[in-house]
This record gives sequence, structure tokens and C-alpha cells, in this order.
Amino acid sequence: MGIQDFLDGHAECAIWLAYDADDSGELKSYDWGSGAADGAVRDCLPWLTDSARMDLDRDAREFYRDHLNMLHDTGADMGQLGHDFWLSREGHGTGFWDRGYPNGDELHRGAQAYGSGPMLYVDDGSERISMS
Repeated sequence: MGIQDFLDGHAECAIWLAYDADDSGELKSYDWGSGAADGAVRDCLPWLTDSARMDLDRDAREFYRDHLNMLHDTGADMGQLGHDFWLSREGHGTGFWDRGYPNGDELHRGAQAYGSGPMLYVDDGSERISMS
């Protein structure tokens, strides 16, 4: 397991926390229903527009490269670590720091340095996920 698992985990978490608009045009969290637990989010990776995927992957690649030894020291699955990168960078109240990793606080601070990633919007009618 390597960088592609990390990139996919990061993108899956971003998709999981994506938005859509209700009938009045107001933004709301996309409702994955019970499907989020059984692969619905992973199945939507191909929905990402090329520009959204490139933007998501840019920071994740850099973080992976700069923190590879620390990531390996956690002993965790690279997909989970990609997920934790998104949660930590976004300040969601969970992520690297609370997983019990030996270097979780340092990884968390490193992720926070990237700031928020792109806001994603789901259009399930056209099966597209794009950036704001």
C-alpha cells in the first residue's frame, strides 16, 4: 500500500464531506445515507472532475512525500492515513492526533499547515463532483 491508497483515502474523505444545494439553492452536506458505510463514497471517486482530483492530489502528494517516514511509523493503512490528512487539515476535531499514533501530534500540525482543501459539490444527477 502506497501513495495511491493515501491519495484515494484523502479524496474519499473529501467526497464524504462534500456539499450539494437543496431546492432553494442553499448549501447543505450531501446526504450519503447508509451507503457511505458500504462503499458509496469510494464508488464515486470517478465522479471527481479532473481539476478537482488534481487539486486534491497536489497537497496530498506533497504531504505524503514530506512525511513518508512518519506515516510508515504509524503502522496504519495508507487509505486511513489519507483520510486522517483530510480530517486534520480541515480541523474536524479528529484525525492524526487522536488515533494513538506515536507521531500523531506532529502529523496533525503538518496537515494543518496546508489549510482547508477545496470545497466539493456533488451533482448526483450528472454523476459529477467539482470544486467551488
